Amino acid sequence: MKQMLFWIVKFSLLSLLLGLLACAARQPDYLKAETIPAVKVPQGLDNSRLGQIYRLPQQEIIEPTVFKTPFPPAIATQASEKQASLQQLNNKLWVLNDRSVATTWVQVIDFWLQRGVSLATTDVANAALQTQWFKESLQPGFSIRYRLRLEQGFQDNTTEIYFSNQKRDDSNLTSEWITFQGNVGDDRVHAQLMAASLVTQLINGPSEVGDSFVAESIRLPQKSSSSIVNNDPVLVLNVATARAYKALSKALAGEGFLTYDSDLAKGLFHFDQYEAGNKKRRFFGILSPKQSSQKNYVPDRTSRYRVKEIVARLPNKPSINELFFGDKELVRENQSRLSSVPGFLLVVKPQKGSQVLYLRDGYGKMLEGEAAKNILDDIRLRLF
Repeated sequence: MKQMLFWIVKFSLLSLLLGLLACAARQPDYLKAETIPAVKVPQGLDNSRLGQIYRLPQQEIIEPTVFKTPFPPAIATQASEKQASLQQLNNKLWVLNDRSVATTWVQVIDFWLQRGVSLATTDVANAALQTQWFKESLQPGFSIRYRLRLEQGFQDNTTEIYFSNQKRDDSNLTSEWITFQGNVGDDRVHAQLMAASLVTQLINGPSEVGDSFVAESIRLPQKSSSSIVNNDPVLVLNVATARAYKALSKALAGEGFLTYDSDLAKGLFHFDQYEAGNKKRRFFGILSPKQSSQKNYVPDRTSRYRVKEIVARLPNKPSINELFFGDKELVRENQSRLSSVPGFLLVVKPQKGSQVLYLRDGYGKMLEGEAAKNILDDIRLRLF
């Protein structure tokens, strides 16, 4: 009897354990939950032992494809957790918003409505809008209108808002837009004031902002992407050269990096990296730690070599000549090797409107293992 009781208890615990494991193995996405059919009692038999069963009335079945997949966590975002900033480069002016394009679209439209400015056009497909003419008290007798265009930022869920305006004398109502090239337009000061006002509203706006389901369809080109060229990890920046240099200069001046020198005329940065991090998922999709030899690595604060001198003393090899001098067949005079060149060389090569970034050590050699992927990933995460 005792032995039988022992086996009953053992099988009960085993069944409970298997049930828990089955629950743990389920997908967290409720849309993928398994549907179990209700128990059907054969005709003529009693169903009282099944307990209470809630019966649903028969209704028309609606195809599930009619609805979009709901995403509750993304519907509302705390404004206090997000930031916005004003950016300028040459004759371009834009606002960097740390939110998705769909949310930013709602915020931008609300910005103009709050100011009492009507919108003339909204082009969701191209993430662009244009205001009606409106008057500003700063310049009596003149009216102004704006065009805004949204672009994907370097980081996921960041958006860049580009400003352009046109001013006209109210006595001349025939003004037409010039070709929009992303320039500020007729009145840079007014555009700066308007952009600063937008930044203030983005930071201090409502605590919860809903996404636009219409704007969810916007698909903007990425500004950064990873690739492999002849087994060489590279980072591609889909921006103009001047914008790439500005973003890279800021990234390499941030925490975790130390810039020794640069030669922007030749697209070269000489820098080092410190403060090796813990394990984290990289941009290239690889979960890997830093090399153990870097954990307590402290770089030299300065380098005794200028980047031009380092490049001039690189080994005379076809692969180095091609990357640094643009000529694989180039034959250079051999020079003595420099001693103890610190850090890395970042080479920026323009290619069809984009910038391709290659990483080398201080002697022009490719890095071993995943080192290049990890460092390029860290650079990418600091771009804005």
